Amino acid sequence: MFPEIIYERPDLENSLPKPVSLSNQPFSYNNLPSPRRFEELLYGIFNLKIQLKILEDFDDINLMSGVRDKGRDCNLIKGGRSYGLIQCKQYAKNYAKNDLGPEIVRFVLYSLADRDNNLVADYDDFTYYIAVSTGFTDDCLAFIDDFSNNITKEAKLNEWIDKNLEMPTLLSLKDNFDYDHFKSLLSKIKVKKIIPQDLDNYLNHIGFTHLISVFFEVRKVVDNSAVENLISTIKNGNNTYSPQKLLDQLNLGSARLQSEKILFKI
Repeated sequence: MFPEIIYERPDLENSLPKPVSLSNQPFSYNNLPSPRRFEELLYGIFNLKIQLKILEDFDDINLMSGVRDKGRDCNLIKGGRSYGLIQCKQYAKNYAKNDLGPEIVRFVLYSLADRDNNLVADYDDFTYYIAVSTGFTDDCLAFIDDFSNNITKEAKLNEWIDKNLEMPTLLSLKDNFDYDHFKSLLSKIKVKKIIPQDLDNYLNHIGFTHLISVFFEVRKVVDNSAVENLISTIKNGNNTYSPQKLLDQLNLGSARLQSEKILFKI
């Protein structure tokens, strides 16, 4: 009998600071107030995907507390056991292979140290999602796309292993460490990337749009070209409007602006 996995199930508050996003434009994930908020966004999206049966590989998800999470931000569950995870990176720069490789190695090392098999129920059926707020470097994209083959050929793999084994929480694995066995397990993990365009698609999907107002303040873009043209005409001395016609045009522009729910900052 495996121990019950208990983590956080947060209520996603909508009272926290929200970055401004313009309608019909990509969402500004790097402007979310904290990496934790980015993790909560991924939790909210995947929780809905599971509830709506869009993602049928899992039946539950939990958000880690952020303390001693052993390389997981969200834990993906099936039948009470862990069959996947989501690791979230709110980075302004593109995420590189030399960032991702040691992260995955560290997680699999933790899974070996976990004698109760709470971290990985089945190496042959485990998915490691890596979600980023900006993007991936080209070498990282290639690394992910054929991870099973690339990881076993990676020149820095032993370096990544040895460096992680120096961590106090993993020192117990160091003596008589079986590199070949570890690499065999590591190559079985499926790695999938989540980029900002994927997040945009999720949020704009039917059934998900209510999450937008929880995390973002969306403002409409107003086309004020008619008012700008009128101002330009007056400035250039080409005004052929009568005073009444000029007033009507200005009132029309004002009415259009008032019809839009938008906040202006001076």
